Amino acid sequence: MESKYYHLTGGTRSFLVLHDLLNPSEEFPIHTQSDWELIYIIRGCGTFVIGDQSQPFTKDEIFLIPPDMLHGWIFDNNPDNVVEDICLLFRKNLFKELSVTLPEIGPLGHLDSRQHTAFQLRGDLLKNVRHEMQEIIKTDSLGQLSGVIRILGHLALSDEMNPTGINRPLKKRDKKIQQIEIYVSLHYNHDIPIDEIASLVHMNRSSFCVFFKRMKGISFTNYLNTYRMDIACRLLSTTDKSVSEIAYGVGFNNLSHFCWTFLKYKEVSPTKYRNRMGHGHSDITTTPA
Repeated sequence: MESKYYHLTGGTRSFLVLHDLLNPSEEFPIHTQSDWELIYIIRGCGTFVIGDQSQPFTKDEIFLIPPDMLHGWIFDNNPDNVVEDICLLFRKNLFKELSVTLPEIGPLGHLDSRQHTAFQLRGDLLKNVRHEMQEIIKTDSLGQLSGVIRILGHLALSDEMNPTGINRPLKKRDKKIQQIEIYVSLHYNHDIPIDEIASLVHMNRSSFCVFFKRMKGISFTNYLNTYRMDIACRLLSTTDKSVSEIAYGVGFNNLSHFCWTFLKYKEVSPTKYRNRMGHGHSDITTTPA
């Protein structure tokens, strides 16, 4: 499944600016880049596989991915889920080179020694870099260079980056968990019997249940419901879809069961959650029993 898309290392450019608009059929398979990748999700949602981690992504998030780390996007299985992103590629050794030639952003050199770790930006760093990336696609090559220097300055002077994946060989058990997480992200809107997911990783039902609980700390059913409720929360707060549309869209065949499950996991009804998030919508829901 590995593929390479762009290469800066060994070429004449030190960075590249990419602006993508993708529909669900154009998701990126798991692949590697030979360069640093700074990716800003403008809109859209799904699951991001980064090194040894799989995690949901949504709009307004930014990730910094080191060279040669396996990563890929799995878009939510929703025809309305258009993903827009801005991606900056930096030559593999650029941070190390700039830490010598530009003392003002010298702290960037510490990232060169952490090429085994991916990061998610947060706090003021996220806001500042998001603004710069929005502006960088509006300007010419000289303006892009200026914007890149400002972005690198923000990265150098901030510690607001959370480790979010490690580039390490996955053990057999970790590969199984990643395979399960990817399968759930692709099929959460359909029924996923335990026998089906156990068969996916070549285990019987009872062995699978013990294995999954030991690895994740919760049962597979709880994991699947939590994943579905997180998707439902995202849809309630960012779309005008009715509660019934969202219920069926995240894999429930019964509205009452969905509302009861939502209340159990989120301690609030779907409609109250939507109102709380400031996304009011005239909607009728069935009150959980």
